[in-house]
Amino acid sequence: MLRWIAAVVSLLLVVVGSSFVAARAGNVAGPSGPSLLLEGISYSGIEATGSCTSRAATCPGSFTAVVSGHIGPKITLVNATLQIDFKIKNPAFESFGRTGPGPLLGCWVASGTGSLLADKYNVILVGQMCVPDFNTTQLSGAVSIKGTQAVSAQDPEDVNWGTGTLVSTGSLHLFAPGNPIPAGGISAVSIVGAVEQIPPNTP
Repeated sequence: MLRWIAAVVSLLLVVVGSSFVAARAGNVAGPSGPSLLLEGISYSGIEATGSCTSRAATCPGSFTAVVSGHIGPKITLVNATLQIDFKIKNPAFESFGRTGPGPLLGCWVASGTGSLLADKYNVILVGQMCVPDFNTTQLSGAVSIKGTQAVSAQDPEDVNWGTGTLVSTGSLHLFAPGNPIPAGGISAVSIVGAVEQIPPNTP
């Protein structure tokens, strides 16, 4: 009799534990799909934000898009502004003293910082900017989306950190004089990844 009772209790513990794990997974990732999913459009694509001489090590650019989707199970964004200021290595600077503009087509390492939903989230990009042909531009890479103190204060138990992949592909409008970063056109944008609650660093 005692063995039968012990077996029943063990079975109940297994069922309860499995339900807790499933509930936890559901809270983070939602019913299905990635827990970080943002999609939208950039009406201007990538664009140069300043001249870039052959003596400059990097060339500046910017990227702005309007995205909608969710960050975790609680945060839904509708037409939120994503803005990133980035730099690429100057191809002319890397041409061993050669004067004149660098190559127009290719891929260059791009890194930068920005924001999502004004001051609510800080964004970091580590990736690349590509001009594969004379009609297409692409900005892609790993992004981290970190909630600011304003977000954490609203709901300390909510997710405050996202990590994912940004891909923006669209048309090329024209090449900018003095900068290998072209003026892009309308682009499709997506960020897919995961979110979690990460405690702040402690000394």
